[in-house]
Formats: sequence, C-alpha cells, structure tokens
Amino acid sequence: MKKYIFLPFLFCVTVCFADIKNVTCIAEDNDLKNQSFYIDFDKKIISMQDQRKIFDIKFSKNLVGFKKSLSIRNLDSLVSKKPKYFIYELDMVSMNLYVSVSSKQTEKFKYFCKFKY
Repeated sequence: MKKYIFLPFLFCVTVCFADIKNVTCIAEDNDLKNQSFYIDFDKKIISMQDQRKIFDIKFSKNLVGFKKSLSIRNLDSLVSKKPKYFIYELDMVSMNLYVSVSSKQTEKFKYFCKFKY
C-alpha cells in the first residue's frame, strides 16, 4: 500500500514544482494585442500559442530574450536576404516586456507582465 501512495506523491511533486511559468503581459498601448507565453527555465524553452518559429533564446539572471518569426510559414527567409522577426526582451526584475521588429529595433513596445499561476 505504501508503494501506491508514494507514486502519486512523487508525480505531484515533480509536476507541481516544475520550473515552467505562464507569463501574461498587458500592452501599454491599447491598440496592441496582449501577449501570453510559457517559459521553461529548466529546459530553456519558450512556448507561445501560435506556430511561428521561436529562436535565439537567451536566459540570464534578470533577462529572458528571444526572437519570433513574423510569418507562420516562414516565407520571409525564402524571399528576403534579411528576413524580419519580432524581438522579445522580458526584464525579470521589473516584469516589463519590450517587443520590437528587427527592421525597427529602436521602436520598442512596452508590456506589463506577471506570472499567472
């Protein structure tokens, strides 16, 4: 009987305390769509709702950065020598997300984020 009690407990401990966070971000500008994504800190993976490619993921102590393709089919990489993509930078201290497009990196859009449990 002890063996059967231990297995669900072990499963709950590994799943409940996994280092995966759901981040929800509200845009400072009301014309922009809010952002939501998952960060797996153990595996260093970012997951979003759409199927666009996420690449160049960088984790540091206070910053999570990654890039995301503009197109789901990634046609930009076939048509253009310099494909465009989104650049995401999440400041873990202030919980602000800054998003820009590769062609206009100085124009950043600000989001206010929190972890959703």
